[in-house]
Amino acid sequence: MNDDQEFRERFASLRREDAKRALGFERVLQRSPRRSASHLGALAAASCLLVAATVVTVLQLSHRSRPAPYDATPSLANWRAPTDFLLNTPGRELLRSVPQIGQPSELLRRFPAPNDPTPSHSIGQEPHS
Repeated sequence: MNDDQEFRERFASLRREDAKRALGFERVLQRSPRRSASHLGALAAASCLLVAATVVTVLQLSHRSRPAPYDATPSLANWRAPTDFLLNTPGRELLRSVPQIGQPSELLRRFPAPNDPTPSHSIGQEPHS
């Protein structure tokens, strides 16, 4: 016998057995609905109500536990980096002021001129011959 023919016969016998066990369409329509279906609806409604109550409770509790907006916690605007002192470089005043044209700045008078022969200015330079 051919393998395809054998499969067809087996499936046909399975269909006949299923047809014997199946209820007729008229009989299915006449049956009363099962009570478990109504219990399932009540269970679904009760679980939805429980979830809604839990969400409302959690939201109310989280709203109460929030700190006041102007609490005594430190602000990020007041924070100072521990290395800020490294930014205080010599001559930083020059960068924060606007010079007036035609007049030497008071800040420039504090620094020695490049051709100043004082010993402190010539440290590390070769002597002029």
